[in-house]
Amino acid sequence: MQTKALYPLFLFFFIATNSPLAQEDLSESKNLYHALLIEWKEDAAQDDKNKVLEIFKNLPSKIDGFEAVSFKKLIRSNKGHSLLILMRFSDESALQVYQEHPEHLRIKKIGMPLIADLSKHDYWD
Repeated sequence: MQTKALYPLFLFFFIATNSPLAQEDLSESKNLYHALLIEWKEDAAQDDKNKVLEIFKNLPSKIDGFEAVSFKKLIRSNKGHSLLILMRFSDESALQVYQEHPEHLRIKKIGMPLIADLSKHDYWD
């Protein structure tokens, strides 16, 4: 292979490894986000959905390190999701406490029968 043919490969490697994204130190991130994308079942009663969301709203006051929760109605989703629930945690241990908390287990018990599809995502910001 000629050296000239390798230049694009070297250029790509140099740019990829020296870009700000490649060098971003995620350990310096301040908040951990836990995002849920939800598609409700068509026959899910609004009162039942509201009950689940109300429990979510109260969780930050019950769990140390669970800093905030917000709800966003989605206008488009390639998977049919209609709701984004975005939760902010101080660190991974707070997220773990949330996962095992009795109120979260209550949400799962009440909410899972109402959900047609659920997608979970965690990220640092």
